Amino acid sequence: MEKYRLIAKDCMPFYLNGEECAGNAIGESDAKPKWEEICLRNLVKSIIPVRIYDDAALQDDDSKLAYSPIENKPYHWHSDAGDVEKRVWLAGRYVGTAQIEGRTIEIRPRFGNLWLVHILDDIFHFQITANEQLPAKGEYNELIRRILWRLWIRKFSAADRYGLPRQTIKQTHRGIQFRGHLNTRKSIFPFFTKRQAVSEYREKDLDDTICRIIYKAYDILVNKRINRNLVPNQIQDSLNSLYNHYQGVPISISSYDYRDISYKSIYVSWKPLVDFSWQVLQQDCFYKQKESCGESFSIFFDMAEIWEAFLRKKLGEGFAEDGWRVLSIEECRRGIYTNQFYHREIIPDIILRKGNDYMVFDAKYKLMSGNRNDVDRNDVFQIHTYIQFVQHHMGNVVIGGLLYPISTEEEENKESSILGTNEFYSDNIFGLDGKYKTAFIVDGVVCSEFKEDNSDNADKLHKRKEDYINVFDENVNAMIGRINEILKKKIANQRD
Repeated sequence: MEKYRLIAKDCMPFYLNGEECAGNAIGESDAKPKWEEICLRNLVKSIIPVRIYDDAALQDDDSKLAYSPIENKPYHWHSDAGDVEKRVWLAGRYVGTAQIEGRTIEIRPRFGNLWLVHILDDIFHFQITANEQLPAKGEYNELIRRILWRLWIRKFSAADRYGLPRQTIKQTHRGIQFRGHLNTRKSIFPFFTKRQAVSEYREKDLDDTICRIIYKAYDILVNKRINRNLVPNQIQDSLNSLYNHYQGVPISISSYDYRDISYKSIYVSWKPLVDFSWQVLQQDCFYKQKESCGESFSIFFDMAEIWEAFLRKKLGEGFAEDGWRVLSIEECRRGIYTNQFYHREIIPDIILRKGNDYMVFDAKYKLMSGNRNDVDRNDVFQIHTYIQFVQHHMGNVVIGGLLYPISTEEEENKESSILGTNEFYSDNIFGLDGKYKTAFIVDGVVCSEFKEDNSDNADKLHKRKEDYINVFDENVNAMIGRINEILKKKIANQRD
């Protein structure tokens, strides 16, 4: 069914069969929509992406799975014949796969599977083997399944501190012997008619709603040919208890059941897993249309969320020795316009603190080539708002800015690259003399796609992968070094 595949890289156009040429991109249709346009419309309407972090910031305006030609500007192709402009369907910032009406839709990471797996392993410390990183053609969904399974297992391991969630249930016993406390009122009639007494007692049992959601997600995942040997030994007993309790039992969970969950303090650690499991259940091809979709898999991850988590971790590591600490997301969450009907929350992506000094950054996962025209004015206004809020309500902001993944493909224009120039750095946030002394930068990590070569043998391919990862890590450190150089200069100037 290769002719029914719609493939895109995140933030890039959709192509029929993944053939990246201008004429094969999915653009505006005639009066009667073509099947590919109908599939993409259904993708946007019916699929709910998975949130990796439950406490992440609310989705912003760039949170669509795909954008119709009406919503975006003409896309530029570079060819020997010159640039071609055409309005086309563009993928959003998500990566994943779905099957709609028998047609497969894939959105792949534009820097490649190896890049994505390396970032996820750095954040979550789970290892996907080399054979799993780059699946064969037509098996991209297998990689997404493995990632989802590892994320689910990791959340289960973090939750399973005191065993499975349990609740106290009131039970009633009828008979000659008592269990618990005698209920005199309810025992009068049975005692004279059947010579039985009614007693009541309490016992601990699994919290049914929580455990049903968790087991249903587990059942969905392991039925997708997941390797059960990857389950850590410390949680195997809990998974066995779930399996023995619910195996073969029809399970139905409503949205009301999920929203009505109440967590005891000892079991609060299960909430992230329950929320993540609930998102798995909401996937149409899993929970609502499993039989009709067969072995299809519908799951999408937010690359902006992953990119933000990666930068938070690397910046935290890069500046830890100098005494800087990355604030948690809850520490970054601030209310504005309080006590007003139009009150809002602002949540800067990354804030680092050292004493009364702060660094404020906004992680942006967009298509960036290191060109001055790439910087969205809304992104600039947003980070300026964050910086000024921190400056007035928290402490002295030494430096702030926007951090992107930066593409350096050979065909792109490098004449105005942001790297190694002063053009995208200002000693003063507004570029003007005045009381504001906050440095402002637009920077990021240079990223490229790992491309396989069929001529490579196993050893050569392994060496190329290692070299690719090493270069990427060097680019991350180079970004941190550029920030640190500006930071030290600003702090020295402030002391003077």
